[in-house]
Amino acid sequence: LQGERLALNLQQSGFAGQLQAQLPGLSAQLQGQLAAQAGDGSLVLDWKDPQRSRDWLAQISTLPGLPPLAPALAGLQLKGGAQLQAQWRGGWRDLQRQLQRAGLPLGTAAASGGAPFTLQARLDAPRFGAQRSASAPGAALDLQLQDLHATFSGALTDLDASVSGQLRSGAQQLQLQVRAQGRNPATGPWALQLPELQLQWQDKQRPGPWRLALAQPLALQLTPGPQG
Repeated sequence: LQGERLALNLQQSGFAGQLQAQLPGLSAQLQGQLAAQAGDGSLVLDWKDPQRSRDWLAQISTLPGLPPLAPALAGLQLKGGAQLQAQWRGGWRDLQRQLQRAGLPLGTAAASGGAPFTLQARLDAPRFGAQRSASAPGAALDLQLQDLHATFSGALTDLDASVSGQLRSGAQQLQLQVRAQGRNPATGPWALQLPELQLQWQDKQRPGPWRLALAQPLALQLTPGPQG
């Protein structure tokens, strides 16, 4: 763990500076600032060696006070990697207000004011696999992710998101491509629109593949009940 010009402001409940962290198989870089009324920064998580992370978790889980993860991790083989990149702008107080509008109980209502909080994030996993043979302790597992890409842009009250990729488990394979837009106005119901949705499922032991696609964008509205 290494910090550079890292400053914590307890009065404004914020921080500013740079922070780098190294864990077995994983690295993280955080730089920028975040306070109640304003913020601007970025975060990068790079998971280069999942198997090394798995081995480390199995080791430290034997320490007193930590959950026993070793049985769940026994015989598990992880391959590939993933990277998360995110940039934020705005203060955490507006983020709290967005979460409250989404229905999460986060104490008293957040005061208005400050820069709107927005987030730009992207997750990429060109290849990721999790396997466990039937002879190993625990349930057998054979999952393969390929070309997984997920994006998030905007605020919880006005967001655009997308997910695409392939998932394989044994003889079954699923391909997914979806784009979604969500709007939560100050007055009125939640509005969700799916401009694109494509699914393809195939089982090599059965006829197929089976495909599902939207002929036109799908629009949904969620109206809360009397209790909110």
